[in-house]
Amino acid sequence: KKPVVIIVKDGTYREQAEVNWPGAETLPPLTITSQNLHGAIFTGSEPVSSNIEWVRNMNKEQGGWTATPPLHPDQWFYSPGGNPLDNPPPVITVNGNRLIHLPVLPPQANGLYKFGVGSVVVAPPEEVTDLNTAQVRVSTRKFALKIEGGGNITITNLNLTDYPIPSPNNSPGILHNGNVQVIGCKFE
Repeated sequence: KKPVVIIVKDGTYREQAEVNWPGAETLPPLTITSQNLHGAIFTGSEPVSSNIEWVRNMNKEQGGWTATPPLHPDQWFYSPGGNPLDNPPPVITVNGNRLIHLPVLPPQANGLYKFGVGSVVVAPPEEVTDLNTAQVRVSTRKFALKIEGGGNITITNLNLTDYPIPSPNNSPGILHNGNVQVIGCKFE
């Protein structure tokens, strides 16, 4: 069978695509690639809603700022203590810096966040003095591509930003259970 190539034009994409291809043995090899190296950018986040008010914590040992979730209407529900492979914590970025999620924030931490019951606590990067004036984004999509089945599929040269760490054998922004190879993609 003649291979099929899908070229994704350069640009920023905020959509999700889900495909289910039963009968994998009858499909030709498929390549999904960016028009130019990392020029097709799939983003999993959106700016937090304008009505979110970050409150400065007086005790810096508890993290810097607190807000009430959801931070965006499309943010998925996250409850601490669940299986992070099934329901990962949404990603938070501040001024373009991806923060690290921990269930408990260490004292005087920077660049970390946690989702608690009814609150989100952010210890932003050290140079951020007011989270209300910073550019804060939160994950609203768990993946860009979800592929069930299919033949030999290769995904190359895409740029995938602000997606949570997925279940084993997958890549941030790309979920699959078929014969999928991810090569040369950029994950931010």
